[in-house]
Amino acid sequence: MMPLTLMLRHPKKLLLFLALCSLSAFADERFSGQWEGENAAGSVLTLDLKQNAQVINGTYCYITQRCNRIDCAAPGETNLRGTSTGNRADVAFDSTFGGVNGQASLEVEGDRMTWRLIKVPVKGGYYAPQTFTLTRNRVGMQSR
Repeated sequence: MMPLTLMLRHPKKLLLFLALCSLSAFADERFSGQWEGENAAGSVLTLDLKQNAQVINGTYCYITQRCNRIDCAAPGETNLRGTSTGNRADVAFDSTFGGVNGQASLEVEGDRMTWRLIKVPVKGGYYAPQTFTLTRNRVGMQSR
């Protein structure tokens, strides 16, 4: 790393350094927050995610069949984990219907996220959409 006095003598290098620092800070948090989506059939998918560097943890909640199937983690429980690279994350999730280690990919563009189911959970039941579009809920975001 450059000493501060050297960077002050080279303002272009200082600006580049600050720009790179701000980009990495943004990249470390791009998945954090509450994401929600509803499809035409009335099914709702909510992801509440916390990102620390490339590690993502959080909750998966899918409500479908006119609220007759609710697959959501209990309060305080984490049922989704994964890693991110850039604007894409690979996550594993568990169902409250017994299925474990389902896999999905998440892709973020601004305040819009796309969920794609890669592998269904095994050893039990589950409810998860094949694809789903979610939007970041800035109003309902919890303090992080």
